[in-house]
Amino acid sequence: MDLNRKRVLVVGLGRSGIAAAQLCAARGARVTVTDRREWSALGAALAGLPVDIARELGGHRRETFTAAEIAMLENPAVGEDAAAKWKAGVVPRGVLALKAAGVKFGLGDDTGATNGSFYFGFGSHLEMASMVEAGLTPAEAIAAATRNSAEILKLERLGTVAAGKSADFIVLDANPLDDINNTRRISAVYLRGSAVDRAALRAKWTGAVR
Repeated sequence: MDLNRKRVLVVGLGRSGIAAAQLCAARGARVTVTDRREWSALGAALAGLPVDIARELGGHRRETFTAAEIAMLENPAVGEDAAAKWKAGVVPRGVLALKAAGVKFGLGDDTGATNGSFYFGFGSHLEMASMVEAGLTPAEAIAAATRNSAEILKLERLGTVAAGKSADFIVLDANPLDDINNTRRISAVYLRGSAVDRAALRAKWTGAVR
């Protein structure tokens, strides 16, 4: 994939983040990396990155979680005001800043436990809802989950309903533009132009559970 002169943001300097930054830089991208830890604690990580990325980090303005916010995230007890605090916190501010900068959003980048084996597929609905809670419109969240993700992955036959593309889509019982949670009210599923027999699949899968 040619990333020449494209802008790439890598969040988190764990092992996979460093590898992604190195790969993107090697393919010609202008890479910015950010991490919730202080830069002084990232010496070993920065040493493994190309010089141009490390140099850019020095002047990179960032907003990160405060010590109090990190302590709250690590505490399993969720207060009644947790939702309000989240909506007033760093994630919505970051989403709005990225949106204002023209960053293209995609789906499935970091849904965590909700995209594990027990929630595969359903996690996408949860992530779209989170995008809207963070400041995107329902239309923008849907575009991120369909058109944008296909464009990011260079899947030219997927992402939109158009002539010459694979007819993969769902039919809903309610308008998701009114409420993003309506993406879960699925009436029918089509894969490559053919209706999926959901009843047969449901019977097969539920019958296999003992």
